[in-house]
Amino acid sequence: MAGFSAKDLEPYGDPRIKELEKNMTDCYTLAMEVSNIDAQIDLLKESIQHGEQLYEYCKAKGYTKYLREMWIRCRGRNGCFDYLKRTKAELRDLLKEYEEIKALEAARKEISEAIIKLVKDNPGISQKDLPDILPGTDKELLRDTIYYLVKNNHVHQEKRGRSYALFPSQER
Repeated sequence: MAGFSAKDLEPYGDPRIKELEKNMTDCYTLAMEVSNIDAQIDLLKESIQHGEQLYEYCKAKGYTKYLREMWIRCRGRNGCFDYLKRTKAELRDLLKEYEEIKALEAARKEISEAIIKLVKDNPGISQKDLPDILPGTDKELLRDTIYYLVKNNHVHQEKRGRSYALFPSQER
């Protein structure tokens, strides 16, 4: 292989690197999947901690070429980026918008409870009727809340014409 030495290939078999990479990416993935900002912040901090350990470990072992190619010049849809810098920027953005997101979470919790009660009291209620039943509720927030209720198995959707009928999860 032109341009590669045996030293360049060592990191690919290093179990400590694999462990740190897995921990870093698993925490990041979980952070993107949770809907609670406090959990998201904790997971991003943990991902950053594992990332910093990975960066330091690679530098100490002389695996800078591996580190640069795998994590500092990550290739994504929008070009190259540094994985750790991007994760830190996402955490900064979350912390900057913390109060706004907390208020949104409180509203989502209130709407979730109202939807779950409506669905339990009226199994098969049409999703398109919810904005009329819950006036003043932002339609995008309503759709987002229903998405998370379905994803977290609190309600079940069945396609009915141009809308969905909503059922309590245990009544499938």
